[in-house]
Amino acid sequence: MGLLVGGGRPEGRPGGRVFGWDSPSGPQCVHPSLVNLGARNGLGWLDGFTELLTRCGLSWMGPPGNDPDGNPTENPLTLHGRIANLPADSWNMKRVGDRLVIKGSVSERTLFGSSLTLHARYEAEIGSPELHLTDTVTNAGDVPAEMMLLYHINQTPLGSRIIVPAEVVAPRDARAAESGSDFEGPENWAKLGPPTPGFAEQAYFLKPRRDADGRGRALMPADDDSVALEVRFDVDTLPWIALWKQFGGKRDGYVVGLEPCTAFPNHRSFERTRGRVVVLQPDETRVMKLTLRFLTEPEEVRAAVAEAEALAADPPTVHPQPIPEYCPCAL
Repeated sequence: MGLLVGGGRPEGRPGGRVFGWDSPSGPQCVHPSLVNLGARNGLGWLDGFTELLTRCGLSWMGPPGNDPDGNPTENPLTLHGRIANLPADSWNMKRVGDRLVIKGSVSERTLFGSSLTLHARYEAEIGSPELHLTDTVTNAGDVPAEMMLLYHINQTPLGSRIIVPAEVVAPRDARAAESGSDFEGPENWAKLGPPTPGFAEQAYFLKPRRDADGRGRALMPADDDSVALEVRFDVDTLPWIALWKQFGGKRDGYVVGLEPCTAFPNHRSFERTRGRVVVLQPDETRVMKLTLRFLTEPEEVRAAVAEAEALAADPPTVHPQPIPEYCPCAL
C-alpha cells in the first residue's frame, strides 16, 4: 500500500507520485482477521505485510520463538508482535485551518498478560510534504510491562543509495556480512541494487547520529533529485535504526525498510540481556516522535541531501562481521 502525493506524474498515476512498495501480499491492507500470526511457526505476520508504515510491537518485535524469561501467556512469540493487526479502539479526524489531525488508540491487552495502549496522532498541513507522527504508549496495567516498538517504513528503491548519518553500522547476521556484488556487504551497506530474483535479504543495525535538534534521519533520494523519502525521528526514544535491504524480483517484494526502533529487531530474550527492552511501570508512558517527508520538488530534494550529507560527513565505524553487542549470532 502506498501514499499518493502531489508532484510528478508517474505512468498510470496521473496527478501525483506514489510512495510505498508492491507487496506480494497484495496492493491493499489485509484485514487482520485474515492474518494468522501463529502460521508457519510464527511467521504469519508476513501475510498481512503491505503498508508504507507498519508498527512492530508493542510487547515484542523481531523474530518468532520462545522467551523463557518472559510472560508465559505470551509464548511463543510471533514475528514482529501483534500491534499491526489489532483493531482500533477509537479514532477521529478533524481539520483545523489547513492542518489535518487524526487521532486513534489501540489496546494490546490480555488476561494474565501485558496491558499496553497506543495513542497515535498524525498531523499534516495541506500542501506540505511532511507527515508528523506522535505515538504515546502507556502501561495500563498494575504491574511493570516490557515494551518494544519498531517503525517498519517501506519504500521501493528510488535511486542507488540511501543516506543515514550514523556512528556505528554492523551486519545483522552472516548473510549481511556477505559481499557478493557492488550493493551487498557491510562496505556497501548504503548502496541500493536492482530487482534481483532470488535475492536473500540483508539487514544492518545502526546507531544514528543526532542532528542539532536531537533527531536522527534516513534519506532515500532519486539519483536525479526528482523525488525523495526522508524519515526524521527522536533519538531520545528511538535510539536505533535498522536498514532492511530486500532486492527480490519486482513481484516478490522489491523494497527497502528504514526502521527507527526502541531496540534492534532481535528476539526479545536477547534484547533484554542488552538492556534495550523498555520497561514501563504502571501508568508510565513513552512518547515516540517521527516525521515522514515526501519530497517531490528537486530543490527540496537537493536541500535534504545537502543536510544529510553534512551530518554524515564523519563516516561511521562499519563492522565487517556481526558484533556481540548488536547480534546474538556473533556470540
